[in-house]
Amino acid sequence: MFWLDAWKGDGILKDRYPQLYDLDTDKRCTVMQKINGNSILWRSCPLARGLESDLGSLYNDISHTRLTSGVDQLHCHLMADGTYTVECLRNMIDHNPLPLSCPLVRWCKEAPIKVICFIWRAAQGHIPSAMSLAHRGVSLSETMCGSCVGVDESVYHMLVSCHFAQHIRNIIFKWCGVGPTQINTVH
Repeated sequence: MFWLDAWKGDGILKDRYPQLYDLDTDKRCTVMQKINGNSILWRSCPLARGLESDLGSLYNDISHTRLTSGVDQLHCHLMADGTYTVECLRNMIDHNPLPLSCPLVRWCKEAPIKVICFIWRAAQGHIPSAMSLAHRGVSLSETMCGSCVGVDESVYHMLVSCHFAQHIRNIIFKWCGVGPTQINTVH
């Protein structure tokens, strides 16, 4: 799609020219429709809104584009022939440690994918605790733990040091037949 796919350089045109995207009447048209049609129908004139520079840059970006007939194709750089397989990606992850501060990624077939993703996000500090949401700019009335008095609700607190979380964790461990285990870190 003209505005929504990364077909011209880095990123998508919607992000490079957001005001022009807002003015376009056909936001979901294809690249071929825009290029071969040689016109974009605007809700109002971009020149009247002071968007001469953006309009000139957009036309400059697409003016030298030549489309050919055929089937669109994707090329994956993981394999020399350009094909993509899950096995290839898994081998790459297993043999090349990710540049993260947490231990290597391990594939565990016994644990549900939801659990694996949650643990990975927790180790990165990216689960929605009050502190992480506030850090991302979400307006909250309070960042304190709802169970503990005077303690900020961080990822570490939610999963390790919160007394309520420890109690729930011990109930789950007992239900699974695991003895009480002391957890000192999210990693």
